[in-house]
Amino acid sequence: MQIDWWTLGLQALNFLVLAWLLTRFFYRPVRRVLAERQARAEAALREAEAREAAAEAERQRLEQARADFEAEKAEAWRAFQERLEAERQSTLAAAEEKAHRIIEKARKDAEAERRRIVGRARADIARLAVTLARRILSAEAPPEDPARLAEATLAALDALPEADRHAVSTALSRNGVVEVTTARPLDDAARDPWIRGLRGRFGPGIEVRFSHDPDILGGAILRLPDAEVRNTWSDFLAEAEDRLLSEAEHAE
Repeated sequence: MQIDWWTLGLQALNFLVLAWLLTRFFYRPVRRVLAERQARAEAALREAEAREAAAEAERQRLEQARADFEAEKAEAWRAFQERLEAERQSTLAAAEEKAHRIIEKARKDAEAERRRIVGRARADIARLAVTLARRILSAEAPPEDPARLAEATLAALDALPEADRHAVSTALSRNGVVEVTTARPLDDAARDPWIRGLRGRFGPGIEVRFSHDPDILGGAILRLPDAEVRNTWSDFLAEAEDRLLSEAEHAE
């Protein structure tokens, strides 16, 4: 086999020229296109990764927001329950306090009404008792001992303050009249203790007058100038009635 070196050389030269041409006009643009495509692919990949990271971050943010919302909702519900319970307790306490005040007021009103009723009843009983006593004494009072009655009334006269007794003595020296009033008329024997007692105290020159008044029921009234000594059953009953009525009022 014989090799044609010229032909081989030309073919080699043609190959080199073709390789240079391909490299010059085809391979470099292809490599550039491939590089650009690879760069775009890598950029797209990085962008996708960035988007995925952003999506993951957004997902985590949303998850955190949802968790925060759930926590806030739970806290708001707990606060609402606590506020509702506090309001319920406050309402119950206010209702109990109001009920207590109503019950206490009703109790006090009932007690006051009971006292008023008892007081009125006591007052009515006191008036009735005094009225009955007046009727009994006016109808069935036993005769009084004139000497004891005179002694008791004159003892009340002696119990007056010294200044009052001196004023009575001075007045009697100018107008020597003393009036004795009893529930029943007195005969001469019954008048004698009065006359002796009064003249023994104020002198023999005084005049003693006598009168009677059934309304005093018993006892006597000694009327002197500028003074009056009362020792009557009607006064005793009036004093008893006043005392009973006063006690009845205090009972209210």
